[in-house]
Amino acid sequence: MKLLAQVLSASLCLSFAASAFAESTAGYAEGYTYPAYSSPGVPLLDSFYLRYTGDDHHVESFGVQPQSAGNILLVLGDDNNDDEYYYSVEHKRRTTAGIVTGSFVDFCNGSCLYPLNPPGSGYTFALRGFRFYFRNGDHHLDQVGILREAAGVRTYFNDDNDDDPYAVFVDYAWLPNSMVQTSGQLTGTATGGVQRALTNASSAIITGFLVDYRSSDHHVQEIGVFTRTSDVQIYYGDDNADDAFSYRVDYSLLRLVISLPPIGGIIEAAP
Repeated sequence: MKLLAQVLSASLCLSFAASAFAESTAGYAEGYTYPAYSSPGVPLLDSFYLRYTGDDHHVESFGVQPQSAGNILLVLGDDNNDDEYYYSVEHKRRTTAGIVTGSFVDFCNGSCLYPLNPPGSGYTFALRGFRFYFRNGDHHLDQVGILREAAGVRTYFNDDNDDDPYAVFVDYAWLPNSMVQTSGQLTGTATGGVQRALTNASSAIITGFLVDYRSSDHHVQEIGVFTRTSDVQIYYGDDNADDAFSYRVDYSLLRLVISLPPIGGIIEAAP
């Protein structure tokens, strides 16, 4: 029996050989900030929320982008980058073999499709980070988002006339399907913010998002997507939060990662 238990333990360790970490940061900043962000593994976007602490403003730059130097780029700013904002960001980290990472930069007006194919069959698209900035000053916002389509990745960053040039940086990962329980989508309309129930949201990552004011473009005070224990919260609003917006959030639920130590040790699990 002892030998059987040792063989079973070794087999399970081999089957679930992986490491899982969650990493988050929160605070206050003006313009671009680079807080430490250095847990091991590939960062998979879990939640992001940025909010001006004073009035609402135009936007020139908006970004949540982990860096290879052990920090994360965060920005919510108009053209002078001197307005304070609060930030709260979280990633799930995975060191499982088989993840394929990549990045692209695109230059666009309104909305553009960047051609992107998976590395093969059996992969799920995930976001690691992103950054947008208008190339001709700050503006109201109408649409903001990144969505995976059959032919590539479509980005949105515009006011209501779609004629202002912007640059977008997208960092992504292709996850082996064995890492993913299921994938889904939340859609609807809201005013200011909305909370949507999602079973096992604690194991969710964000694989795409789009927020879109329904009437016209507006100043922005807050923008974000939170995955929590059993729900997802989506925010997009100016300082009076009375303007309706439509939203789409694509997500994947990750499989439980199990790390079994030698007999007598502690079993660890993470979403």
